Amino acid sequence: MKSHYIIPFFVLCFSLITACKKNAKSEQEAVESDIVDSSLYPIGTNLRELIFSKPASYDTGYVYAHKKLGKDTILREDFDNGGWENYDSKEWTFDTLVAFQNSDEIPAQLYLPLSDEFGMNKLVEHLYADRLTCIIVAPSFRTQDEGYWLLAEQYHQWAKNNGIQVVAYVDNSEVDPYEMKEALGLSLPINFTHRDFLFPLIDSELGMLVLEYGIIMDKFTKEHFPDLLTFEQKVNEWRSPS
Repeated sequence: MKSHYIIPFFVLCFSLITACKKNAKSEQEAVESDIVDSSLYPIGTNLRELIFSKPASYDTGYVYAHKKLGKDTILREDFDNGGWENYDSKEWTFDTLVAFQNSDEIPAQLYLPLSDEFGMNKLVEHLYADRLTCIIVAPSFRTQDEGYWLLAEQYHQWAKNNGIQVVAYVDNSEVDPYEMKEALGLSLPINFTHRDFLFPLIDSELGMLVLEYGIIMDKFTKEHFPDLLTFEQKVNEWRSPS
């Protein structure tokens, strides 16, 4: 190859390699974006506005009492056809019918277990938290997920001294969460529920939602839980978004 062709040839090769790398990176970012933003509520969604800013009408919900957990479930009238109205069992008994505010823009699944008998759900507590909140979500407590729960415990231990909070919501219909929590040695605060459809906010068997002032800052499926060092770096990113 003649010398005057060599430099342009290498420049062309370098340009092609750079373009391929950029394209691969863009495709990777697109895939990652699909992973974390595949639910109805993508990163950046302001849940405060979603729930409270629209004109509301009144609807009714069924509150059930658990013999150990107390009043912990509200079921919308919309679920009557699905059999939720007849959810009485040895553990759960119908307690009362309550009225609560609801608008067409509020998905039914956003109504999480009650924190009190007045219809205030626990999600509201997190929406109005004055600090960054990481919420671990799991429709079941499974032994094969032990590694992810131990990671979440590391987040929690680190968070206690760094001005953020890490909590969890776990369905308790399959495994006794008290026993599982003790078996895994978790001090992570866990809210137990009896509904496996809670949180359409994450499309994952086990995932994490990051909230700040009611805004979804980030999401992770269990396969993408960061190690503790990466988690610490992520916290800095969430606190100082670009």
